[in-house]
Amino acid sequence: MKRVLLTSSQVSIILTGIVTLFLSGYVIQQRTVNDLREAIRPRARPVMKPKLPERFKARITELDDGSIVFYESEADEEARQQRQHIEIRESTQGEREAEAEETRINQEREMQKATQKQRQMLEDIQSKVAKQTWSVENPDPWAKSKVPIDAVERRQMIKDELKRLSMSDGPVPWSKRIWS
Repeated sequence: MKRVLLTSSQVSIILTGIVTLFLSGYVIQQRTVNDLREAIRPRARPVMKPKLPERFKARITELDDGSIVFYESEADEEARQQRQHIEIRESTQGEREAEAEETRINQEREMQKATQKQRQMLEDIQSKVAKQTWSVENPDPWAKSKVPIDAVERRQMIKDELKRLSMSDGPVPWSKRIWS
């Protein structure tokens, strides 16, 4: 193998080239980073005042004697008319009650048509539903009250127990959780 000896001018040219490449790469990188930052920066939207349509604006008129009169806006007038319409509907509530009573009477007639077997099945289903509860016995053996608790209370008790066990210094069969 032949050894190549480099002169100081050749070394300086090589070093200058390396430094130039490094600096140009750095400049390109900084330009790219700045362009990316500008692209993801949220743009300030011009703040526009909302323009209220004429129908929502109250009309104000000044009379010759200097007194000021406020007229209702179209939207307020519509709202007032709808309230009056609702009041009229409420007065017909007696008719609705009569319809509900008629519907109940029809259902009772249908029940009377039902066979004895169907009635027995309905009573069985209703008794099963009545026996079902959405709560469980109190799982805390040291609790003074043995009143059944619902799912939310049970989850809270379990969470409190896990917190208490995670605070202990002894070994536990699961990873300890950090509670804040």
